[in-house]
Formats: sequence, structure tokens, C-alpha cells
Amino acid sequence: MPHTGMTFDRDISSARIDTPPSIWGNPFLDLFLATGPVACWFMFLAFFAINPHWDLLVSSGFFDAELCAQTANNHDFCQGFPAATDPILRAIRKTLQAIPPWVGLGILAWIVADWRVGLRWRDTGMLLRTAMVATLIIWPLLIVNGVLKAFWGRPRPWQSEPFGGDWPFVEAGLVTDYCASNCSFVSGEAASAGWIALLPLLFSPHYRLAAALVLIPCSLLMAGLRVSFGAHYASDVLLGYWGTIAVFALTFVFLSRYTAKA
Repeated sequence: MPHTGMTFDRDISSARIDTPPSIWGNPFLDLFLATGPVACWFMFLAFFAINPHWDLLVSSGFFDAELCAQTANNHDFCQGFPAATDPILRAIRKTLQAIPPWVGLGILAWIVADWRVGLRWRDTGMLLRTAMVATLIIWPLLIVNGVLKAFWGRPRPWQSEPFGGDWPFVEAGLVTDYCASNCSFVSGEAASAGWIALLPLLFSPHYRLAAALVLIPCSLLMAGLRVSFGAHYASDVLLGYWGTIAVFALTFVFLSRYTAKA
């Protein structure tokens, strides 16, 4: 039998099929998979827009008013979120931050290697890895950091009046001009954390559960730290995290359908 790919690729990726495409062979299920997570994203946004007190309630659990008063200096922002200055938590954050870009580059190199030995998108593993890299570029890099954080203007918790800042609290999704750049809506690190949660899909079924038990808690910790640091509201984190899952589902179905017609 001719060699069709690297041994590592065969072991790690999911089982291959010669004619991939529609996920379950049913276009209606494909449509549900592609649009369902996106619809949930807008439902989450609507919930926090209608119930903004949940953002304040969650962030207040990590806020220390006395510490804020002690560190306030004239009109500068105070340090009211003690987790933000904890050296261990900061080290954990820095470590987890490095995972998406380095792993993403590794997956890209994997795609190039597979391409050179003749694999194309009709190989399910190749299709999955391509969707992973595309998701990392489309959501965290382009949409979150390039559009939402740059133009929506939502102040971060530590910049907002309820937590010692100078700007008013702004509900999720509302466009303002308070924050000029790198704003709170939505969390870029939570978006990257959501991508980490998808990495178990790259493992073979034998190792997928073990990978999920390690990577998903790491992704949740990475996202949760942004709230505890006062850098983002709960809505920013949830929408950033879930947005990655939604974009991945949409991208994977699109590539699958495109490949089926090719």
C-alpha cells in the first residue's frame, strides 16, 4: 500500500475518509453545526446586554475596595484587583499566552509537511488542522484584536467607575468612544483560550480524552484570569471564548462543503 502521510499524522489525527465533507452526510445537520454556535454567541451577547448587573457582580467578587483606596493616586486608576499583581498568577498567564501562537505555528508546519507528501483537504486530518489555523487567524487575530477591541470602546473593569476608574461602566456590545484602543470588548486572550480547548480534536480517539482533561482546564484558567485581573468583564471572556468555537464550527463546515464540491 503506498505511503500517504507521516506516521505521526496518522496516529494523532482523527480517522481519515476518502470523501470528507458533509460532517454527517446531512446538509441540515451541517447547517445546524455551522450556525448553532453563532446563534448562541448572539444569545449570550443579548443576555449580558439586557442583564449588565451580572458583569458587575462577577467582577466585584475579585475587587478589593480598600486596596483600591490605598493605591489610588489623584485621578490615576487604582490597583483594586489583587490577583493582577500576584506573581504566580502572572507567570501562569504568561505561560498560557505562549501556547496558541507556538502551537499554531507547529500545526501550520504540519499542514505544509502533509501538503508536500500529497495530502489535500479531502483528508479529514488535513481539513481539521486547516480549520484550526484558519480559526486562530480569523477570530482572535483579525476580528477580536483587529476590529472589536480596536473600535468598540468598552472600558476595562479597572478603568470603570465602579472599580476605581474614571470612565462609566458600559454594557456588553455597546459602542462608545471612552476607550481608544485595546479595549475590553471582547477578550483576545479568552478567544485564544477557546482555541486551546479545541486542541484535543487533533489527537487520536485513544488520547483525546486525556488531552481534553489537561487542555480544557488550562483554557478555562487562562480565560478566567482575565476577569480576576480586572482586565475584562465576564461577558468579554465568554464571548471571546465561545466566539472561537463558533468560528471553528463555521470554518470547518464551510471547508468540508467546499471540498465536497471540488
